[in-house]
Amino acid sequence: MRGDVSRLVQQFDSQAADMKRTIARLEDEAGAARRAADARDADIQRHAALLEEAKNTIDHLKEQEVRHVDLIDHLEKNIIAKNELQQSSKEEILSLQQRVSDLEAEKITIKEQLNEAEQERGRARDALDEQTSVAEQLRRDLDDARAQLQAERAALGALQAAAAAGQRELDA
Repeated sequence: MRGDVSRLVQQFDSQAADMKRTIARLEDEAGAARRAADARDADIQRHAALLEEAKNTIDHLKEQEVRHVDLIDHLEKNIIAKNELQQSSKEEILSLQQRVSDLEAEKITIKEQLNEAEQERGRARDALDEQTSVAEQLRRDLDDARAQLQAERAALGALQAAAAAGQRELDA
């Protein structure tokens, strides 16, 4: 029996040693599992931080997209306004070109009228010069006629004085 007990003790010791080795191995595996879990937890936290950063980046990009859409809308409105202004400017330019053309035609007409007026003025000046010449001749003729009339009046006065003197002599 002692041999049996001894064998049993040996078996228990052997089983206890196996159990200690198993416990040590399990503790090592548990430590490795804890380290792996800690590493995974750190990875998860890094991934969570990256995910949060990605979400923030996405939110920022969405805000930029909204601003870009607003900017594009604003630019499209500016382009439309610019196109309308260009069209209006083209129409105004055409209107001004037509006005310039009309003014050029009016200028030509006025020049023609001015030329006609200059010709008429030249004819009138020639006629005036001729009339002035005739008037000067008439003035000279009138001056001559006045001088002759005065001479005739003086002669008539002398004749009347002589006749009066002759009458007085006859009367006397």
